Amino acid sequence: MENSFNVNPQIFRPTCHSISVEVWHENALTKTAVQSFWNTVTDGVIGMAPAYGSKCALTTLALSSKSNVLVIRISVSKAGKKTQNQGNRSPGRILLRELLLDQTIVKTAFKMDKLAAALYTDIGLFIANGVDLLSTGKDERQSLSTLMAVLGGERTLNKSKVVKLFEQEEKDSGNTTDIASQAWASHQAALLERTSPVVATSAKINTHVLDEMHLTVLAKIVRDADRLVALKPTRQKNEVEKRHSEKQGKLELTSSRFKTRIMTTHGSNQTIEIRTVGQRGEQRISAKVTNEEKCIWLPAEQVSWFNTSSSTIPIALSFPSPRKLNASQRQAVNTILSNEDAHRIALIHGPPGTGKTTVIAAAVTSIMASRDYDRTIWLVAQSNVAVKNIAEKLVDVGFLGFRLLVSKDFHFDWHEHLYQRIEKTVIRSDDFPQSVVAAERLLLGSRVILCTLSMLSNQKLIFSRFLAPQTVIFDEASQIEVGDYLPFLQRFQSTLRKLVFIGDDKQLAPYGHGDIPELRSIFEMPHLRDGAVFLDTQYRMPVPIGNFISREVYGGRLKSEHPIKAMSSCKFVDVAAGHEEKSGNSWGNLREVSIAVSLARIFNSTGKAYRVITPYDAQRSKLENALKAANLPWEDRCFNVDSFQGNEADYIILSLVRSQKIGFMKDPRRTNVMLTRCKKGMVILTSRKFVEGVASSSLVGGLAKAWGLKASNWIEALSVLNARAAERVHDMPRMPPSRLLNLMQTLVDGAEFSLVRIPTTKVLELDITADTFTAFDHPRPIGLSPGFSSTGKLLALAIADDKQCTIVEFNVRAAPGYGRNRGGRDDKPSLHRNLDDLQQTILCRPAGELFAFDMAPLSMSLWGDAKLRVTNAVDIQSGLSAVDRKPLTAIKEILGKRNARFEGPKVAASFPVLPHLAIKPTATSGSDGYAAEVSTLGSGCPHRPRYLCPSSFEAILAGLEAL
Repeated sequence: MENSFNVNPQIFRPTCHSISVEVWHENALTKTAVQSFWNTVTDGVIGMAPAYGSKCALTTLALSSKSNVLVIRISVSKAGKKTQNQGNRSPGRILLRELLLDQTIVKTAFKMDKLAAALYTDIGLFIANGVDLLSTGKDERQSLSTLMAVLGGERTLNKSKVVKLFEQEEKDSGNTTDIASQAWASHQAALLERTSPVVATSAKINTHVLDEMHLTVLAKIVRDADRLVALKPTRQKNEVEKRHSEKQGKLELTSSRFKTRIMTTHGSNQTIEIRTVGQRGEQRISAKVTNEEKCIWLPAEQVSWFNTSSSTIPIALSFPSPRKLNASQRQAVNTILSNEDAHRIALIHGPPGTGKTTVIAAAVTSIMASRDYDRTIWLVAQSNVAVKNIAEKLVDVGFLGFRLLVSKDFHFDWHEHLYQRIEKTVIRSDDFPQSVVAAERLLLGSRVILCTLSMLSNQKLIFSRFLAPQTVIFDEASQIEVGDYLPFLQRFQSTLRKLVFIGDDKQLAPYGHGDIPELRSIFEMPHLRDGAVFLDTQYRMPVPIGNFISREVYGGRLKSEHPIKAMSSCKFVDVAAGHEEKSGNSWGNLREVSIAVSLARIFNSTGKAYRVITPYDAQRSKLENALKAANLPWEDRCFNVDSFQGNEADYIILSLVRSQKIGFMKDPRRTNVMLTRCKKGMVILTSRKFVEGVASSSLVGGLAKAWGLKASNWIEALSVLNARAAERVHDMPRMPPSRLLNLMQTLVDGAEFSLVRIPTTKVLELDITADTFTAFDHPRPIGLSPGFSSTGKLLALAIADDKQCTIVEFNVRAAPGYGRNRGGRDDKPSLHRNLDDLQQTILCRPAGELFAFDMAPLSMSLWGDAKLRVTNAVDIQSGLSAVDRKPLTAIKEILGKRNARFEGPKVAASFPVLPHLAIKPTATSGSDGYAAEVSTLGSGCPHRPRYLCPSSFEAILAGLEAL
């Protein structure tokens, strides 16, 4: 015996008598000690309490009678593993086995499910007549109110003592006195007047009657769930606004990331309650599930499926979508529609961009169009965002006959923008009715329900009572640990007809897989995985990226169909000066933040849809704050990789963060998600030395290697920052404009610029209508070019963007001129009301900027000759020419040496000197090229946060060629 002492439990009122405690190591446990304890069990009940060590393994077991507690220390091998087979050799364990299997004695524990699983997993012992006390309560099993009720109610308890006794939650960091007191409390709970009838009639846990194959699965599921709970931090860092107020003893904070994650509560001034939304919680297996009458489906198991009168009705494919399904998608849909027993459980393996939600939508529309009018379909996913994606796909194909069940916490304010398209189909949890009649009224005859797995498993979900799941399709099934299905399977086993699991075991694994490699999804079950239907064509990523992912991740089985085939769809930015920095439990890289903001500014100014993703949440927070500080769009722009699975964007800015250790990238599944989110292009921020060195063996390293050593595939970080500065600071080292143009070109469009022609039209002032300038209703750069008469009158104004040019000819008989040609005060310009459309649509456009050579004198001419104002007007030479203000100088600087063919006499003749000093009648005829040119030349001006747009640059070249 290691120790013996007396303990005086103080959780009840009044305080009870002292309890005798003996502590033994199992190897030293004698038959006499066990028999002595057994003799004190006079009421047919033994209370039990465990303590768990690393990886939630059993280290201590306490057994209690009314007056005595026997505490047993469990043997641990040198390798840190329990010696399960020692149960056949250790005398102490043999004695313990006899006690646990005695069917004349009821064994109680507050969490008997966990204890029963640990007894089998860790020391190879079974238990008979076990009672899970927390399952006998009426409230949530893990709540304090349930614990208090099980112990007889708050009136009979010293609440503070109860809270303190159970605050360690069975961890072996607690002392032996606490473990002994918990065991004694579980014994007392079974004998209380209020609880004893419930304990006597509750379902018993009898692991000795279960098939060991079944028990192994159950025990693993319970252990994995407990290990996941143990991984959760006890403290969580939250992001709040810097501004806060403290008035009348109340501290008011505003969450900067979420709007509904912090809620006010009543109680102590030092206590707040935090509600987390979408967090993966502990999935407990209740005593009912582990009853010997229940079974888990295994390969050799004969499953009885629910059948209806329509079970044999064939269902044909019916999918009203403009784009036809490919062969693999049709195979997947037909497998879902099949009534054959071989397809009762179907797995569909869908790599990124292969149309998994399309397959789901096609199956739904087909079933709803069939003669099987009784079938119900539940579309289920782990995350609310995945459920939302399915709903949006159904709307896209014109199917609105579904109902989307969402929690109040997720839907209210925080994510409400996600539901704007599907708002009419949404039923919030706080609107769930109490009666079946009211619930049926809300569904309006719908047989298609969308929700998360946690909601479907909720016992209080009323809709499933009269619309029981028959066909259930699980999206993101590769992220769901198999144990999470048990509550659902146990609850609906009598009505299920079809289970479909759609996912990709090459993308995100179940939560916690990095710390608990033993976690498995349905795709890790070989007897099911081998028959999965593979979706073999991706439509999301440009072909080069898709081909790389196919080769490196999917064994070359994944085909790509995409209009973008250029290697320039993926670019690397060498952030050589970037260094990883520890930030709490996460990582950040400030240099990459700066580069990402520069790129975001470029994409934003050119109207490109983009998102910024990163593996680390600390970096995500830094990126979001930096975008906000730069006055750039920041809401729903920055994501960590895990939260962005299932989403996509035209362009992805990817910040890898790490510069010394591989970190996140050692997980190929998460890296695969990270590299497969773009629809048009991707820019990867990292250190070239790091990617080609430490991280060369990672998927990102492989991507860099596949793109080769071409200089065009790597961009220097300084180049990006120079582009951001756009020469606003004249004393900084300037990037040659031709390089700046190439940088913008490859980052935004991923292609080389080319020479094209643009159509040009002329319109008289009198013929201007409200539709004349409709083509210019966009935020892209617009160039202006004036045409003057020999006396200085403004005769015409050319307006051009990258696609078209319009020349407005003014109806002016007399207009003020310049210098000695300038007229007097009595000279009145034409004020035709049609010019209002010109001013409102072009000159004072609500979005975007205007560019012109010598914008100041042009703006004066517009006012002096036509009483027209301009806003957001930029003078082009101020930003692009450091030598003089000749337009030709700026053109040469932009075009560079390789475009010397445009320095011919036609170009020079069009820009002999500044246009407001040398007035030639021929200037009007060339104003279309002039305007098309300045539509982009001006977008790099240093005093404006705008950049060269390569698509508009094509208009410049077209205009020059037309001269």
